[in-house]
Amino acid sequence: EIKECDWSSDVCSSDLAVRERLARVRRELGEELGVNTLGRMAAFRQMVGDDSLTPQEKLALGASGWLVGADSATLKLPVALSLFEVRRLVRAYLTASDRLAQARILEQFYREEGAAPELVAKMIAHMKPPVDTPAPSEGKAGYYELEAPGRAEALPARYLVQLPPEYDPLRRYPAVVTLHGSGTTPNQQLDWWAGPWSDGGGRRGQAGRRGYIVIAPAWGAEHQRRYEYSAREHSAVLDCVRDACRRFAVDTDRVFLSGFSMGGDAAWDIGLAHPDLWAGVIPFAGVSDAYCSLYWENAKLLPMYFVDGELDGDKMTQNAQDLDRYLKRGFNATVVEYLGRGHEHFSDEIQRVFEWMELERRDFFPREFEARTMRPWDNFFWWVELDGLPDRTMVHPIDWPPGRGVVPAETTASITPTNGIYIRTGASKVTVWLSPEMVDFDRRVTITVNGRRINSRMPFVEADLETLLEDVRTRGDRQHPFWSKIESATG
Repeated sequence: EIKECDWSSDVCSSDLAVRERLARVRRELGEELGVNTLGRMAAFRQMVGDDSLTPQEKLALGASGWLVGADSATLKLPVALSLFEVRRLVRAYLTASDRLAQARILEQFYREEGAAPELVAKMIAHMKPPVDTPAPSEGKAGYYELEAPGRAEALPARYLVQLPPEYDPLRRYPAVVTLHGSGTTPNQQLDWWAGPWSDGGGRRGQAGRRGYIVIAPAWGAEHQRRYEYSAREHSAVLDCVRDACRRFAVDTDRVFLSGFSMGGDAAWDIGLAHPDLWAGVIPFAGVSDAYCSLYWENAKLLPMYFVDGELDGDKMTQNAQDLDRYLKRGFNATVVEYLGRGHEHFSDEIQRVFEWMELERRDFFPREFEARTMRPWDNFFWWVELDGLPDRTMVHPIDWPPGRGVVPAETTASITPTNGIYIRTGASKVTVWLSPEMVDFDRRVTITVNGRRINSRMPFVEADLETLLEDVRTRGDRQHPFWSKIESATG
């Protein structure tokens, strides 16, 4: 049906530019339409034989469905063709190197009929990753050595990636972020998850067999012997994850954080500090220490899978208090202890770990959550960003342990049945990030912070294209972009 449809039919013969644009659409479909993208053409396939539609309307259904999905396909050919220009602008904005270039690109959006935020959000979810990545290492299919630019004053972070053999940028893949220990390397972590290189130049491990991307940041400093709970370490891991999401087709609802030994300590802490990022956390031979014991409530919505050896020093004793907290309160926690085994990688657990991961998905828009923080950089939880956290609750790693009576800052948030948001926090400023997955933009939205309504002058939330694009650019999450934000002092 798609091949037989005349994408440059005589109905457009009076407009050469339109015919040329349709020809480009047809070429793209011919190159990229396949089993992973055929669903986008459902509206076109259903209506292509309907004589009540004009040829232009049928072409519009096919072209727009390809870009924004069948559910959002349009019958208006000018809008459908505009979407292709909008996609070019989206890619240019997401890869622009400075704010001036972004501002110039943003101006061009407002000339396009297809630049409505709801269409742009759909398009971003369906497009290929915006950042082009060089070819993989020669003789090593799907293997990349990359560098993520650091934010602010952070240094660039090096990381390795192994893609599954059938990788297609037009399909989403789950991912494992694996953190090396003090005596291991990122390459060894790739070998554990994806298998070592075979003589034929491929890997035959479980990640490839099950269709997972493996991301291994070089997060530790040279000769580092223990995890330091620092901003540098958090930044190294998170910058690599975001950069990988910009380059590869990562399913951001199925990103798992793991680590071995010192890397297990890091995975435990980073998981609890940023619980909204992960579908699950899997520490191998890790220890709950420092902030972990005070962040334990952050695990309520975070699935966790712990693997330890009975003879690995006193780790199980040291971890017992927090593991008991998780298990007794019904958190999604699995604890595996190998009897008679010590400090090792537990390769025989990999099949069960993958079976567990297959069951887990991130909920990025929970109806309610509680979060604790004691570091200024642990300040984004799902759809609430905090600033001006109370000094008396903040303890930097260099000052650990905290003084007597120092407790974490607490934030609770909920989405009410009446299209409202309720937040209680000790921070002096809050940014509420909004999406149609949370609230209905066509109805009044009530946002209450510490008992005070902060949007009484603007009860209706308006989608903002710049906010949407900037959120995708910074977070790298193309599946759940925020469409609007409201900033306010908390009182």
